[in-house]
Amino acid sequence: NVKSVIDNIILQVRTRAADIGMCGLYITDDRITETDMSIGHSRDCASFITLASKALPKYRAIMGPFQWPVWVCIVVIYL
Repeated sequence: NVKSVIDNIILQVRTRAADIGMCGLYITDDRITETDMSIGHSRDCASFITLASKALPKYRAIMGPFQWPVWVCIVVIYL
């Protein structure tokens, strides 16, 4: 029984191995009732999992894994 990337991301967040998971996924009834997720705004094929930094304020913790030049590159690539 091989789990999909999406199932593994949900498992990582559910078991608190990761604080947040991001990826492109199909929203199903099971996923919408079992998880908290934001409303999708675009389609993408990238995914990553990271622990949120405890040293940063919560609103900046999502940006903790990368420095600002990396985020600029990611935004430019996806535009």
